[in-house]
Formats: sequence, structure tokens, C-alpha cells
Amino acid sequence: MTNLAKQRTKSLQSIDIDTINEYDITKDEIFNRFSNSKLPDGLEEPSSGIIQYAGAFGKNEAAHLLRRTVFGHDKATLDAYSTKTVTQAVDDILNTTTAVSEYPKYWNNAASSDYGQEWHNQGYIPIKDNEQSTSLAYWLAGRITGHDSTIMEKMVFFWHNHFATEIDAVGNSIDSYNYFKLIRDNAMGNFKDFAYKMTIEPAMLKYLNGIYNTKNAPDENHARELMELFTLGKDPASQYTESDVQLAAKVLTGWKINGTTRASFFNAAAHDSTNKTFSSFFNGNTINGKTGATGALEVQDLIDLIFTKSDVVAQFIVRKLYRYFVYYNITADIETNVIIPLANDFKANWDIKPLLKALLVSDHFYDPLNRGCYIKTPFDLFGGMNRAFKLISPSSTIFKQYKSYELTYFFGATMSLLMGEPPNVAGWPAFYQTPKYHEIWINSDTFPKRVSYLVYVGYTGYRIQNEAVVVDHIAMAEQFGTDAADPDKLVAGICDLALGLDISAASKTTIKVGSLLGGLTVNSYWTTAWNDYQADKNNAVKKNTVVLRLVLLLKFIFELPEYQLM
Repeated sequence: MTNLAKQRTKSLQSIDIDTINEYDITKDEIFNRFSNSKLPDGLEEPSSGIIQYAGAFGKNEAAHLLRRTVFGHDKATLDAYSTKTVTQAVDDILNTTTAVSEYPKYWNNAASSDYGQEWHNQGYIPIKDNEQSTSLAYWLAGRITGHDSTIMEKMVFFWHNHFATEIDAVGNSIDSYNYFKLIRDNAMGNFKDFAYKMTIEPAMLKYLNGIYNTKNAPDENHARELMELFTLGKDPASQYTESDVQLAAKVLTGWKINGTTRASFFNAAAHDSTNKTFSSFFNGNTINGKTGATGALEVQDLIDLIFTKSDVVAQFIVRKLYRYFVYYNITADIETNVIIPLANDFKANWDIKPLLKALLVSDHFYDPLNRGCYIKTPFDLFGGMNRAFKLISPSSTIFKQYKSYELTYFFGATMSLLMGEPPNVAGWPAFYQTPKYHEIWINSDTFPKRVSYLVYVGYTGYRIQNEAVVVDHIAMAEQFGTDAADPDKLVAGICDLALGLDISAASKTTIKVGSLLGGLTVNSYWTTAWNDYQADKNNAVKKNTVVLRLVLLLKFIFELPEYQLM
């Protein structure tokens, strides 16, 4: 964790870890239970293809779609999507907007004249940059819990992981904000255009040393990552050479950043204007050197050259999207019946949205073996809790709002997921590191934290002055309407909403008896308590009775291995 990132979470060290652990089951027990859970990892493999799903689209299918495409949903959203067809549901998920309801603000000093003001259009102010960078990181984390019910935030995170930069390494909050704006503006657009824009994006130019790449001092870092990580990948079919990287670096010489406007610009005097003839992988094609201002056009020539390898580029991107939205294991059957057909359509015009739709309406996406097999990222875990269990996040002041965002940031940071700070240009290992991929999120250190922090927020909550980020247990139960009075229906409803895999009837009974029934076996114990509270909501004793039972219910849910899956 970088120094600035450490500063961002320093104030959260006030969380009483001993108090958290008091409500945690034995850590070894948690880890062992998860490790023994059955995952479809090589035991069976889905064999369906990308023909449109024609089965029943109900609660289970809607829940699967929502878990994979948004950072959390509540019962009302699940119910609404359960009444749609698969096409209607996916169209709604993909009906995104690039607009946001707020922008990063100064928040940490109420006495400051800047307090509550947006800063993204104020220009680079060195003395304020650390504060702005922290504000940006927390604001991005806040988007995880404050999103609409579309795929946009999932796609912003996907592209941030793909075109990775680090806020701290970029070292300029305006550049980093503009980088994230570029991602948001292009997340659902044309990938080829996106790749071009990102190649000359100021944050990327700085992060990959592009601003230091000149004809007299060539730097290959930017060119290498453009090919290896952003477009062509490292798969066997990607056979570009070291000479190709060196020539691409020459193409990219001369790009700088305006210190005042923070826009990138082309400096012809620093550009290598010689002809660049590439390897047989690129069919020996030449990018003709250009002089003066026209040298800037060589970047588009390079993108055009890379995209002549359309099969390689398209399959590389489709595989990354598949691993992000479906599962990490791509078998030969999946390669043939899913990846290649999707890539063939994608390379026709490079539009991202139709590609996503084809995947999300496909028979393959809804294959039972592709459900509940994906370990939640920390943001999926916390975002899911936020929506499903009606987390209260104080926002009466800018300070409280950003302290709430800070908790989301902290939750990810403690599990190696710092928003805005991927570990390197390759992104987070869970999305590319073979053979473990998403299993990297779970180990003997992170799994107890995943459970204990959720229990903490579900019970005592994170205090912010006179308020707290805490589950609203009453609202959580009331979203189930009259079913909340029936302990069997309430437990079943919460399991449907929150668990990636269903659990046995015996397990549901164990949860019910151990929480709502207080160890008894008579359903009326809970039904009477709930109905008594509903009839007298101002009675603190009656409220506490049901809240404590619901706290125990959530504790059981959080400790289930199935809660870690989506």
C-alpha cells in the first residue's frame, strides 16, 4: 500500500478490531468451511453457446444477472427484474448514462473556504493535490455503493483494471480524474476509439513514461503495455516481436502534457519521423514517418496497424470480459463455442455494448454451472451488503458522506483492493493470475476479515460523529412485506437475495432456529415478536427484540461460504 493510500485509511484505525472479532466465529472454522465448499472447478464444465437463452427467466436468473453486473441489489430490484424477459432485463442493465449526480468535493475541513466545493474543473493546485487525490479515491469508492441499477460502475471498474493506472503514481489528481472520466465516457462505446484515446491520455502518458519518450531517449514502456496488456495480449496467437515494440515506441515519441490545461499535446521536435517497418506478424507493414504537426497522426496509424490483427485483439478482449462476468476457466469448448463467435461479431465494428448484450442474453451465461461459482470481489461483497441489507450511510454533511465512502475504500483496502490503486499496470492479480484467478480474494487472512467486518457493520456499525454506517435491520426485513412475519419465508427470501448458491432446507432451519427463534422450534416466537413491533413501532423494547434476532440472522448469513459466491 502506498504512503498516500495508507494516509487515506489511517483514521479508520479507530475501528475496534477486538470488538469485531468478538462477533466472529472461529477463523479456522470459517476458512475450512469455505475451502470444503463445492465449486464447479474442472469437475463439470458448461457446454452451452451464445445462442439466446430460451429458458424461463425468473427470480433465479434475474438474481444471477444482477449479481454479475451491478454492485448489489435489493429485493425490489430483484422483483422488478424477475418480471422481465431476458432481453428486457439485459437492455435495462445496459441502459447506462455517463452522467454522475455529484463530483469529488473538498470534505475534510468544514472551516475551509473550499469545503463542499467540487474541484475537478479548478485546475492543478499542488498544495491541494493530496487532498484532492484522497477525495477522488473515496468518491470512486462511493460510486460502488451509490450506483444506479445498470452495468456502468462494473464497466468503469473493468476498464480501470484493464487500462490500469495508479492515482498515487500519476501524482496529479486532475489527470487522474480526467482519466476516470475518459473511462466513464467510453466504457460502453467503441473499443478501437477508446484504445486510441487512452494511448494519448495524460494520466497514462505519465504512468507509462510516455512523456519521457523522445527520439533521442526512446522509452519502450508505453508501447509494450499498449500491445501486451491493452490490445494484443500475451496469448500464443500474439506473435509481435521485440522489434515491433521498439518501432511502436518510436511512433509514440513526442507526446507531452500541458502543465496548465493538463491536456496532452504533440511536440514535433521530440518525435522520431523515420519510417517504421514492422515484423511479419503485422505483414511487414510500414508506418510512414511524418514531420511537423502531422507526426501526431502516427498514433492513429499504430492503432490501425494493431487492429489489423483483429482476431487476436477481439479474442483477447472477449476473454477478459468473459473472465470478469462469467468465470475464469476457459475450456477448449468455451473457446470454440463462446469466445470465438463473440469475437467474430465484436471485430466487425468494435462496439462494446452489443458484445456485452450478446454475452448477457446467451444460453451460456445462464448455464447452471456458471451460477454461484464466482468469488465476490470485496466491492461486490460490500456493495451487495449495502443494497440487500439496507445499509444506512450518513450523508447529512459532506464530511459524513465522505467518511461513509472511506469505509467502502477501507473495506477493499484491507483485502488488497484499493480503489484507484491497482498493484501495477497489469491490474489486480485476481483478474489475470493463473491458475487461481478470483480465488486470490480468499485466504486465511482475508476471509476472516470479509466476515468479521460485515458482522461489525451489521451489528455496532462504523461511527461517524453522532451517526453510524450500519444495517437498517427493520428496513431490511420490511422489504419482504408480510413474509417478514413468517420466519421460514424471511430466511428463504434473504437467502434468495444474498446467496450465490442455494442452501439446504436443513441449513435454513438451523439459521432460523439459531436466530429468529432464539433456539426454540416454534415459529410463533418470531411471528409474535414481529407483529407486536409492527403494531407499536415506537416501543423501544419491542424494536430491540426483533433487531437483535435480525442481527443474529445476518451473522449466520455472513458466515456462510455461499455468501462469498455470486
